[in-house]
Amino acid sequence: IGLIPIVADPTQFSFPTSGETEANPDSTIVFELKVNGAKAGDKDIADGSAVLVDRNVYSKHLKWIPIGNQKDIFVNNPPRPVHSDILIAKLLPGQEIDLRAHCMKGIGQDHAKFSPVATAAYRMMPSIKLKERIYGDNARKLQTYFTPGVIKLIPNNIHEVEAIVDDTIIDSMSFNVTRDKDLKDLVEIGRIPNHFIFKVESTGCVASDVLVRSAFNVLINKCDKYLKITQNI
Repeated sequence: IGLIPIVADPTQFSFPTSGETEANPDSTIVFELKVNGAKAGDKDIADGSAVLVDRNVYSKHLKWIPIGNQKDIFVNNPPRPVHSDILIAKLLPGQEIDLRAHCMKGIGQDHAKFSPVATAAYRMMPSIKLKERIYGDNARKLQTYFTPGVIKLIPNNIHEVEAIVDDTIIDSMSFNVTRDKDLKDLVEIGRIPNHFIFKVESTGCVASDVLVRSAFNVLINKCDKYLKITQNI
């Protein structure tokens, strides 16, 4: 349950202090989960104290319990799971779950559950160069060897159309053109060794662009720290 990503702005919370036992509204979000496995003929629980489920317990069954002044602070954007259909447990008829979960701020270095990044990867920028101008049927054929949008066909008064490289960043680095006896010597495919394309996916807690800017700030602060250390040597 600790791996369920929660929608909440981490900048509005402080890190928990060591030995903190009570839920602190400045550092903690509290969720409640009360569910009962339905039996044949069961109806909704009259007092609403728990939710009847046929079998599956999902993240949508987590109920946010405001503490302190959180109800006023998060009135327009209450804390909640990023996705409502994350499976938590499967209950047999008559089984039940009754718990309170404390969600606290942390960093991925301490535990992966605190990391707002799902996957992060990089690749080098593709390089595609046409050694000669390519026209007509060869131009159309060349276009089929690359990801749509990489090669563009433009009008040509003499040869009807001409192929040009339009957008290399979206290329998947297919080398199929090197198998074509008519085109293999006309195209040079490679990668730019000092140009990197990063892809950062968020778990949904924080937007990807915010994560990247925050990472830059962390890196800058670390560089400043070690520059000061080296200056004192």
